[in-house]
Amino acid sequence: MLEDWKVLAIGVGEDFLALFGLRSRSVHLSPETYSTMRGDTLSALRTLGKVISGQFGYFGRQPWFTENTPGAQFIKREWEDGPFVRAYIIPRSGFVGPGYGMDHSPNGLWQHLDYDDYGDRMIEDDQFVKAHRERDPNMVVTHEMLERIRQV
Repeated sequence: MLEDWKVLAIGVGEDFLALFGLRSRSVHLSPETYSTMRGDTLSALRTLGKVISGQFGYFGRQPWFTENTPGAQFIKREWEDGPFVRAYIIPRSGFVGPGYGMDHSPNGLWQHLDYDDYGDRMIEDDQFVKAHRERDPNMVVTHEMLERIRQV
């Protein structure tokens, strides 16, 4: 059901069901449980790793991320109102344009650097991806650029 509602990425539900089976065996102890305890534990850890990588991902292969943006993950417009994306991805994401840059903040965390205004036009996901991939490296936002803009 959660896959149908587009809360879980494809395949993650099967992994959750596998975890449920392992949990049930470990909670309802029986003499046989002792002989499979180590294997079940290792299986649970591997399955949990699959759940985490499938749902949260390492390389943006979830359906809510745009394709062809190596090194960056951008949310597809059509997924912005999805319950999982709205609750978990968007609050931890930056809202950036194609010319954004990244830098360390004074406290050592990564921060987004971006232009204040890209104009009023809305661009489609494929246009955004193209603009991001083809951006001029000299136009990627830096602290120095923002300081120069503020002085004008």
